[in-house]
Amino acid sequence: MFGKDKTEYKDLFLKDSKKRFPNATKIGERFFYTLTKDGEEVIETFEVKEISGDTVRLQAVKRMEIIAILDFGSQYTQLIRLRFEEMGARSRIFKHDTSFFEMLAHGYEPKGFVLSGGPYSVYAKGHPEPDPTIWLAAGGSKVKKRASF
Repeated sequence: MFGKDKTEYKDLFLKDSKKRFPNATKIGERFFYTLTKDGEEVIETFEVKEISGDTVRLQAVKRMEIIAILDFGSQYTQLIRLRFEEMGARSRIFKHDTSFFEMLAHGYEPKGFVLSGGPYSVYAKGHPEPDPTIWLAAGGSKVKKRASF
């Protein structure tokens, strides 16, 4: 069910992490790490909690499952969000150009996307488009072809 927090991983202590994660130098810094779980690769967000020599203690960031509403300027965006909330599904509104990884980094795990329309035609030059990572998260190039973008 949407809205449950994920708390599947405990703290990770990674030896020689200076070589594997040279950017993990500040406490509180967040980054992505790919784990294999049940035979599938899962991208998790981790926060640096402690640095000691060559070992870094990382803690998984809890994520909230949501429906991501990408706002392209529609008058109905708030109404769409309200309807999802009435059905018991958590939803959040994001700017149309927000990337999938930005959502993950802020603690959200989108389980679905709603593209809330705007005043531009998809055939007009310079029309706004979602970040390319949204298409990858939603199923790759097949979705983009069907959507005629």
